[in-house]
Amino acid sequence: MAHHYNPNKLKSFILEQINPKTILGLALIGLSIIIYIIYENTRAATNTAYLIPLGVVAFGIGFHFSISKIKALQSMKKILTFLVIGILGFAIISMTGWDQYILNSSYAMMLAKVMTNVSVFILNLFNIHATQNGNDIIFPSDSKISAVTVLPICAGIHLSAMFLAAFGLMLVDLGRKASKKKLAILFVLGAISIFFACVGRITFLSYVAYAFGIDALETDHMYAGAIIFLSLIGVFWWLSIRWILKKPQAQINRQI
Repeated sequence: MAHHYNPNKLKSFILEQINPKTILGLALIGLSIIIYIIYENTRAATNTAYLIPLGVVAFGIGFHFSISKIKALQSMKKILTFLVIGILGFAIISMTGWDQYILNSSYAMMLAKVMTNVSVFILNLFNIHATQNGNDIIFPSDSKISAVTVLPICAGIHLSAMFLAAFGLMLVDLGRKASKKKLAILFVLGAISIFFACVGRITFLSYVAYAFGIDALETDHMYAGAIIFLSLIGVFWWLSIRWILKKPQAQINRQI
């Protein structure tokens, strides 16, 4: 049986999804992106840490508004709430300078070296014959630049702290609905995901430095972390909540 294309139905669907609330939400998301670009381009010269909570709040509210009509994405609201509160909490810690105690710790130094080592290993797998000297990734002679340094701040300390904050909030909200075994598995998988997200970022930026030079590295350095982290952690939390709230088959059978 042939199905005929109905332009009126498509138009009606679009109009149902797009309303003033949706438009406001998209505008706030756009504003959050602008705030992030301003922050990345000015933080080296001025203290613009206050822009972090402004951008996060704008993005969070905008996301809530923009998906208000999309039923399939309603579970993302709870995930985003966890992330927003977690990022805001750590932004406050960063603005007070307390994060420096973490960044200057022996743990942060060790983690940076481990990530440097793993990144060098991955680069060599892709036939880029890099070597490691402490926290430095030394490139071969055909590279656009000679080396890059992996600082403790690059090792994912901030991301790990935000993950722990978001995980703690999830425990408060959903802890009673999930088994301890599931929560333990999610915590380990989350920690592993953060580690490999940071390694992926360092490896990607190292390749950019090797192939394209310092200008491309500085540009990609501003945005790669946010894109990789938000993409990974968004998918992780979405799958985690679906798994936590999924009823065991035995319980489903009893309800039938």
